[in-house]
Amino acid sequence: LDMRTSEDNLKQNLQMLDTVNRRIAELNIEQDRRFPRVEKPVPATLVGEDDKRLKYAGATVFAALACGVGLALLRDKMDKTLQTPADITRQTDLLILGTTTSSRTIKPAMFAEQIAGDYQTIRTNLGLLYNGGMPKKLVVSSAGMREGKTTFAVNLATSLAKSGKKVLLIDGDLRKPDIGHMLNVLNNEGGLQNVLLGEDPAGIVCVLPTSGLHVLAANPRYLGDAYELLTSPTTAGQMERLAREYDHLIVDSPPALAFPDALVWAKLTDAVILVSFAGQTTAPDLKEAKERFARIRARILGAVLSNVPIDQSLYRYSYTYRSRGPQPSHKGGKPKKKMLLSSSGQADSEHPPEA
Repeated sequence: LDMRTSEDNLKQNLQMLDTVNRRIAELNIEQDRRFPRVEKPVPATLVGEDDKRLKYAGATVFAALACGVGLALLRDKMDKTLQTPADITRQTDLLILGTTTSSRTIKPAMFAEQIAGDYQTIRTNLGLLYNGGMPKKLVVSSAGMREGKTTFAVNLATSLAKSGKKVLLIDGDLRKPDIGHMLNVLNNEGGLQNVLLGEDPAGIVCVLPTSGLHVLAANPRYLGDAYELLTSPTTAGQMERLAREYDHLIVDSPPALAFPDALVWAKLTDAVILVSFAGQTTAPDLKEAKERFARIRARILGAVLSNVPIDQSLYRYSYTYRSRGPQPSHKGGKPKKKMLLSSSGQADSEHPPEA
């Protein structure tokens, strides 16, 4: 019994000793924390650090390029203006009759020949699309204002007249007539309004001596009810009378989305050409103009895109495709004058006054 008692006391004493030792170790640790010791210095080693500034700069440039491309694509998607002939066929389903070249994208010395070739191409396409010949009575219209329709009508009529046809250019815009001022052919005896009311056109029609083009301008001093005049009983009869006297009638009408006059002219004639201006005419406007003519069952031959850069022209190499050999001589030793077609006689006239 004494031995067991001694063993129990020994165990208790060992436990007490272990507790005291742990407490002493804790006190030593606390003392070490309170008074930091100076260890033996260890030589430092240099470690190469990865410089990420170049990577960040590259990532920034790439992100900027991606944003730029994204904005450009978004702008192109939101931009509904017609830029190329392919835009017209893709967005409006209209046939392309031709393009007219912008003078800003071609050398001035080559512009006259290029623009003459443009209109010759348009005339050829019109003949191919209209049963092997040009329409006798043709309306030139556009969706909106300042889209080149008046310039196109004047140039197309001039091109036909210079080819030997007897052509009458009619200023069908009775609300804002421009052709009389543009070609300086205002007649004090009267204008288109008088002819439509039944007067004899012989003393009212003017002839341009340079091209042989006949012009029937509207009287700017008589701006009555244009719609009532066009729908009067005598108008259709006078148009038939003019058609018997001329090979072709070219009518410059008001914009189709502005007034119903263009639709009335379409019913009085054989076919319609829609003119658009590159970078200005929008696809929805041209499509709506096409639908308005389609509702009255007017024949739309197609569309012409004017002011097109030379690299977007349908025949962009025509002005460089010519003989390098000696040119044939002409009478009097003078070279043949090139045909320059423009509304004001200037090669760079791209924005004529229009309704």
